[in-house]
Amino acid sequence: MWEEIPFLKAICNQPDDDLVRLVYADWLEERGDPRADFLRLEVERHRREDKSKKRPPPVSKEWNDWVSCLDPHWTGVILYTRGRPMGVRRDVVQVTDGKGLIDVRGGDGEIVLLVEGKPVAFNWDDCQGSVGQFLVFTGHSRGADHARQLAEFVDGNVHPERSLSAQIEPLLALLPNGIYGLGYSPTATVEPVTTLENSPQSIPDMQLHGYYPVHDRNLVCTQRTATLDASRIRHFRQQIRKGHRPIVLTVSAEGAWCEFVIDGHHKLTAYNREGVRPTILGISRWHAPVIDRDEGLAFFPPGHPGAREYRRMKR
Repeated sequence: MWEEIPFLKAICNQPDDDLVRLVYADWLEERGDPRADFLRLEVERHRREDKSKKRPPPVSKEWNDWVSCLDPHWTGVILYTRGRPMGVRRDVVQVTDGKGLIDVRGGDGEIVLLVEGKPVAFNWDDCQGSVGQFLVFTGHSRGADHARQLAEFVDGNVHPERSLSAQIEPLLALLPNGIYGLGYSPTATVEPVTTLENSPQSIPDMQLHGYYPVHDRNLVCTQRTATLDASRIRHFRQQIRKGHRPIVLTVSAEGAWCEFVIDGHHKLTAYNREGVRPTILGISRWHAPVIDRDEGLAFFPPGHPGAREYRRMKR
């Protein structure tokens, strides 16, 4: 898929330009790639859409067969960039010279955030027939330090004519090599959010939280609540009241049930106290490395209560 990044970026930045998609389809056909037929079918469906009612044509068996067998990351760009709400932006970027200081692994069912190779937070499905999740905070919390250099980019002024990847290039350089989907969602378009705070408990750095991802976006804070500066929170609350919308940065893996906040904890707290949904710039790693049982257990400090629950889940 690496060769296709320029096409995917063009689709993200020109979502309703059929010509971009048809040129991409020709490129795929020249290489014997059957996805060319799907792209042309998608363009045809878009052109037959009932514009007065914003209703797509009925779903055919051929359409369902295509969608079920294609890479969901790829189809996500093709299908869900059209008709996006006002202000929402998407981008795809290929990191080729990343430092790997901030890393996410896993995806559907479990995800870990690593900073400098050390686990910051680990999230996994409780496998009890519900959508319950377990979340572990392991004590290492330098993610915000590395991301602070991006302050000038996340003050809330997103340049309308520059790609998202160009505007957050310093952060992308901290990630491992790979392909990432970027998504900017202004306040007016953000789905309901659950915020999971990192608060101290009786056993330092050995926290096990149970939660239910009742909302579409579950934001996990990686900076301790007790370390937040009250004056900074007041500053952002005042800015929000004036209509300013600073950006919260998150990182995740495609298919995961949560996003880790790596910059913007004061902003997120201010948004929550003002009763306003946050403006979010999310980075999602495609095809993140899976987590095997032994690797997952190694993320826990000795004696951590989460290790027992994790073994049960893996069984």
